[in-house]
Amino acid sequence: MGALLTGRAVSPASLREMKTSLGFASYGLGVWEHADGCSRESRHEGLASLWGYQTTAVSSADGRYVATLTVTVPPLPTGLEDPAAEEKCDFMNGRMESTLNEV
Repeated sequence: MGALLTGRAVSPASLREMKTSLGFASYGLGVWEHADGCSRESRHEGLASLWGYQTTAVSSADGRYVATLTVTVPPLPTGLEDPAAEEKCDFMNGRMESTLNEV
């Protein structure tokens, strides 16, 4: 996230696109944008889930402050097998995001 938001990972034009909302949420092409509650700047966030791992990363708008948390979760059935599985993943992501925001 630090490299991304300081322009070391993608071009400035690509970063602008990633931060530009598509009009239906504060989500661009890769990162969520939220007010951080501590300054006039926004913070940016990325979420990922894959094969029992959930990762949440938050960063200051300038990429100077970054916190990332990855959790290995017990195997869960797919959403088709158990609709509650998606709710469990969403709950875990919410707790991870809350923890990182406190940091």
